[in-house]
Amino acid sequence: HVPAVRYCYERELKRNPNLKGKVSVRITVGPDGAVKDAAIVSSTLNNERVERCILARIRLWKDFKPIDPSEGDVTFRQVYAFGY
Repeated sequence: HVPAVRYCYERELKRNPNLKGKVSVRITVGPDGAVKDAAIVSSTLNNERVERCILARIRLWKDFKPIDPSEGDVTFRQVYAFGY
């Protein structure tokens, strides 16, 4: 999924060539392997366009490995670094 997230950054980089920073995202995946929720935990990028784009793309992901429904949802944090 890295190319989808990178697209968000590269699109905005055309407007702001000095754009760099890190975005930490909390992702919750349901037992069926689809993303149920995604939220920005922290960001040094400070660019709402890129952050909204990243969340929109992550929320479309449906290809995580399914898990036993009795275990509930899985939540993890992913950090994306741009411009370093």
